[in-house]
Amino acid sequence: MILYYLVSPFLAPLARKRPWLLLGVGSVVLLAGITSGYVHFLARMNQVDSQFLSQPASYLLERQVFEYFFYYVAGFTAGFHQAQLKAVIHRLRWVLLGGLVVMAAAMIMEAEWVYQTTEMTWWSRTLTLPSALYAISFILTFLAFEKLELPVVLYHIGVNTLGIYLIHKTVLLVAPKIVYHVLPAILGMQIVYQPLLIALGAGLPLLLMLIIRKTPLRKFYRVLFG
Repeated sequence: MILYYLVSPFLAPLARKRPWLLLGVGSVVLLAGITSGYVHFLARMNQVDSQFLSQPASYLLERQVFEYFFYYVAGFTAGFHQAQLKAVIHRLRWVLLGGLVVMAAAMIMEAEWVYQTTEMTWWSRTLTLPSALYAISFILTFLAFEKLELPVVLYHIGVNTLGIYLIHKTVLLVAPKIVYHVLPAILGMQIVYQPLLIALGAGLPLLLMLIIRKTPLRKFYRVLFG
């Protein structure tokens, strides 16, 4: 994030005057990272020595600076061309929604196939083609249906998503250990266990943010949660 802030003054003129060039560069970086992952997968599937893939160039392609660069420049570019973007995605909103559903299914099936084939865990991997297309279609679908009326609770969650994002990983690391010791029987009941993790992953961060807003610690709220 610090690196992105540092290069922003150089990217802003490009995003305004040459948006397609900047998006093209971002796409190349994203595809390079995705390709690196598939090369690792093919090497493992064919039992090829993949030590050469651990060289610095391959390592850099897997890092978050490169993983999220496309989304950063896409958001940057969209900020300068909001009217044009909204006009296009509004016309394509149902296509985007359909793509979102397809990519969600493809992302899950790919991760399961990769695990069954090579025992590589791609369930949380974002540098895959279906994952990237899912992320892009999700963002564009969300923007295309921005006037959709939703329950108030979803708006409340929406304005607190940054805080949930910052805290949920810690919650999901601790919660399974507590469940293991307190309610081990539900570990084999995925229909109960998964909704419980989702509820804890979102609910506990929201509760913590509410407590901080109601105490003298609220002066630190914006620093902690944005």
